[in-house]
Amino acid sequence: MESEGTVAATLTSRSDDESVAVSFRSRPDDNGSLGVNGDPAAFALQPETDDNGHRDLKVTATLEPETEDNGHRDLKVTATLEPETEDNGHRDLKVTATPRQRKPLSWKTERPHWKKGIYTILGVDEAGRGPLAGPVVAAAVYFDYDKCANFPKSLRDLNDSKQLAEEDRERFYKLILKHARSWGVGIVSSQEIDQINILRATMKAMTMAVDEVAAKLAVENVSPELLLVDGNYFRTTLPYEYQTVIDGDAKSPLIAAASVIAKVTRDRIMVEMHELYPHYNFRSNKGYSVPEHLRALKEHGPCPEHRRSFRPERFNQEELAFETVVGDPALGLVTHE
Repeated sequence: MESEGTVAATLTSRSDDESVAVSFRSRPDDNGSLGVNGDPAAFALQPETDDNGHRDLKVTATLEPETEDNGHRDLKVTATLEPETEDNGHRDLKVTATPRQRKPLSWKTERPHWKKGIYTILGVDEAGRGPLAGPVVAAAVYFDYDKCANFPKSLRDLNDSKQLAEEDRERFYKLILKHARSWGVGIVSSQEIDQINILRATMKAMTMAVDEVAAKLAVENVSPELLLVDGNYFRTTLPYEYQTVIDGDAKSPLIAAASVIAKVTRDRIMVEMHELYPHYNFRSNKGYSVPEHLRALKEHGPCPEHRRSFRPERFNQEELAFETVVGDPALGLVTHE
């Protein structure tokens, strides 16, 4: 469940009620981006009515991504222009914000496989594909079928990690480790990312995570039957069937669980990295190309954890690394065109 964002709004002109500037700030833990700021299309003054004596300002705002991919958090906002008073000489704008309630994830992705008798299904996702610094981290999670069929109430609000506040991710992280039968993590450093490229590094991290789960299950004579992988592209040298699921972390509880494990693991790494390189504020921006990070890069240059193969000016869209790939699928090796 999402936490309420921080909203600020101001009326910029006394003489013209239509001139309103509205700005929205993300939560402090959202790593930095602004949402709407004075966009005329984003709000509309409603006619004044006799019953309330003022004109309501209805606003719908979209907060920019927390730091990951293309996910966003919608925030419905209602703002009320208060009557002008003699002591302040202007009309105050009172704002209340209510996050959109998201539907609980369902098992629609997993259910067709269960009907075929496929029960050992792993959710797989990554975190950190787009940042300018730090590793890419992947996770794989396996819940027993019985656990899925009777999913713990404490996990029913589980969602894509990008849609969760930091405190919720930490809470779900502990719950996932408690209830999952097995889980694994793969970490590929920024140095190796520069050597093999981000796509290969992501595939390697995912393979490492799945391999760890498989090794744990092998002790019980259990083997993965299917991997559900977030996104539209996956290659591995492991001998398991897989299905890619676009926006899978917002559809499948298994993939959502993997996304939480991957993101929390990576965020903790970046917090530790902040202690070594405080100039870049990795504790807050987690290595993503937000303005404060770019300013620090310009002032201090890159640190050893920056990805030398990444050019900041190219990262206006974080999906860039997965634009087009070619290579030998049998080897799981790909390169950019």
